[in-house]
Amino acid sequence: MPVGFTRRQAMCGGCSLAIVGCSSPSNSTPADSDHGSTSPTDTGTVVEDGLPCDGVVADPDAPGWFGFPLADYPDLSEIGGWYGVTAGGRAIVVAHVEQGCYVSVDRACTHQGVFVNYIESRGEHGQFVCPLHGSVFEIDGTKVAGPAPTDLQGHPAALDGDTVWVQVV
Repeated sequence: MPVGFTRRQAMCGGCSLAIVGCSSPSNSTPADSDHGSTSPTDTGTVVEDGLPCDGVVADPDAPGWFGFPLADYPDLSEIGGWYGVTAGGRAIVVAHVEQGCYVSVDRACTHQGVFVNYIESRGEHGQFVCPLHGSVFEIDGTKVAGPAPTDLQGHPAALDGDTVWVQVV
């Protein structure tokens, strides 16, 4: 059964673990981890995830905002749920990647235009994957692997009440 990551990711992950393990201070205590993610040097400063949804506030009255009511798109209520939709004449994908965090990117792979899918089990918060030639993109649209020549265009997305809003301009 496939593990869900490449040999390169496994190797790089092992290197990162070794670096973090070697640089951790000896005075680290379990209580330090009760405050969320901290830097490898464990200074007690919380490091932000830097998710594409951070700081996004929907403004339905501003140009380019399109609403997707959870009643019409029920999978968006669950973490890992996603839909391929059209907004502003563009094919996009909207995904619920973390509690209260929604992301959206153009759906057409930049390699040959095949629609990407959101795969929750890949990467830290899931990834977008092209089923034709295996191009992989992070949740902000950044290309990770494959023949795609460029990133996917990302779009601000946020939940407001019972509607997920995406700005496509």
